[in-house]
Amino acid sequence: MRSTWIAFLSLACTLSIGAAPPVATPLRAVIITGENNHDWKSTTPVLRSILEGSGRFRVDVIEDLWNGVSAESLAPFDVLVLNFNPTSGKTWKAAEAKGFLEAVSAKGKGAVVVHAANNAYPGWREYESLIGGAWRKSAGHGSFHPFRVDILDREHPITRGMPRSFEHAADELYHGLTMEPGVRVLAHAFSSKESDGTERYEPMAWVLRYGRGRVFHTPLGHAASSMESAGFRALLIRGAEWAATGEVTTPDGLDWQPLFNGKDLSGWRKPADLRLTSAPADARDIWKVEDGAIVGDSPGIKHNDFLVSARRFSDFVLQLKVRLRPDEENSGIQIRSEWLPNGEMYGYQADAGKGWWGSLYDESTGRNLLVSSYAEKGSKAARPNEWNDYEVEAVGRKIRIKINGTVTSEYEDEVSRPDGHIALQVHSGGRLRVEFKDVRIRELPPEGKR
Repeated sequence: MRSTWIAFLSLACTLSIGAAPPVATPLRAVIITGENNHDWKSTTPVLRSILEGSGRFRVDVIEDLWNGVSAESLAPFDVLVLNFNPTSGKTWKAAEAKGFLEAVSAKGKGAVVVHAANNAYPGWREYESLIGGAWRKSAGHGSFHPFRVDILDREHPITRGMPRSFEHAADELYHGLTMEPGVRVLAHAFSSKESDGTERYEPMAWVLRYGRGRVFHTPLGHAASSMESAGFRALLIRGAEWAATGEVTTPDGLDWQPLFNGKDLSGWRKPADLRLTSAPADARDIWKVEDGAIVGDSPGIKHNDFLVSARRFSDFVLQLKVRLRPDEENSGIQIRSEWLPNGEMYGYQADAGKGWWGSLYDESTGRNLLVSSYAEKGSKAARPNEWNDYEVEAVGRKIRIKINGTVTSEYEDEVSRPDGHIALQVHSGGRLRVEFKDVRIRELPPEGKR
């Protein structure tokens, strides 16, 4: 391409989980709720919808927290989903408390703990032992914001085969929870200083045994909107199935992850968000979201401008739709790229624009065009001034570009660049408008582990 460019990541994710394989008898789950310092009336229907939508569960709800929980009422269920945090100061009677604990410890029912259920019953040691981690005096959270969740344990049935990380919708990132000994942490997230956090990684999913029962706990899920991410849905469904059976058969549904939520630039970074030692003098805020698309609207700039993914990616398939107007101008999609101190990017670029569609450029490296395919392939595959389906595959040292189903570039590099950012570019030059939508990525395991 003529110079540089940018692309991204985000998440916030409304990807649906694939249905589990058919089973003769769905597992029976019950959501125990009815009192919470959070909006249980909006989150409970979402939890129910996620579990039932997986095809693996039949779900009931107990809303009478003080009269509806007993050994008898819990007997029909395989897994108990806790979505409560009593604010009235009440506690269960001795018989109710015993019935609840023994449903898990003695009868072997599973338990799933969601968000503020770990705030409940301070001082009740048996409950704290059951949930594995509790909000007590040392706990807190920063601002309500989207963040990345990293999978730590890729061998547990719940997280086996899941991507290394996922972008989570805006939520409360709990920190300083009082953790019980012996829990197995499956995932964590970084509590950043910018979000008024601890500058530490905090646990976001863990498991433990409580007597004969299995317990899955996630402090994610503050609001109904926080449950939109595909990662949360996958953890909830797979965690509930494991808690009920000790096995996981439900696909995680995360083969493809959205990198753009269609609403805002969560998960992306503009030049103004980065610490540049010599920012372009004519830098303008040209990135926005309109009609479900990321838009780079340039009045004509002297330096390339990029929108960059917050996350880094290694091996993957990236798919998105691109529309550039006028076609005579230039844009592109950076992969495995790095920010330079002057605001430019260093790395591979899949090009867009007349004379460039489908070519592979090496931005800011001095190598320039690695594959010049416009005349032979790109010009025939691209639809000028219209939406184009763009696919970029990066596996090891091999890169392949497809436009509207046609392979336009294939390249195997002698240079090793194992990972980097994705970025979307507005090129310097005349006035242009470039749009990106339906941005999604499928991360691939390292070549030797497929």
